[in-house]
Amino acid sequence: RVVLTDRITRVVGSVGSGSFTDSSTSEAVVLVFPDDERKWAYPSRFVRSARAQKGRFEMSGLPPNQEYRVLAIDYLEDGEEYDPDFLKKMRERAGRFSLREGDSVAIDLRVVQR
Repeated sequence: RVVLTDRITRVVGSVGSGSFTDSSTSEAVVLVFPDDERKWAYPSRFVRSARAQKGRFEMSGLPPNQEYRVLAIDYLEDGEEYDPDFLKKMRERAGRFSLREGDSVAIDLRVVQR
C-alpha cells in the first residue's frame, strides 16, 4: 500500500545542558524512536537520530499517528539506535510526544549523560 501526502510531519527543538559551562550540547545526538517495540528493528522508518547543530535540531517525515519517545544523549555509537536493549534502557529517560498527519512539534531537551 502506497500513501502519498503533502502533510509532512516535523519535529524541531533545542538541546540544552544543566550548566552554562557544559559544551555537550554541541555534540549531542537527538534520538527519536516509537513507543511500540515492534517498530524498532533495522531498517525502521520510525527511528531517527540527528546531531544537534548549535543546540538546535530538526527532523521531518516521521510516520504519523504514532506515539514516540525522544531524548538528547551525549553520544550514540554506530547502529545503537536499532539496539533493542539500548532503546529499552533509554525509554524511561526519554520524553514522550505524538505525531498526527501534518503535525509540527517543538521540543526542548536536556542532554542525558550515559
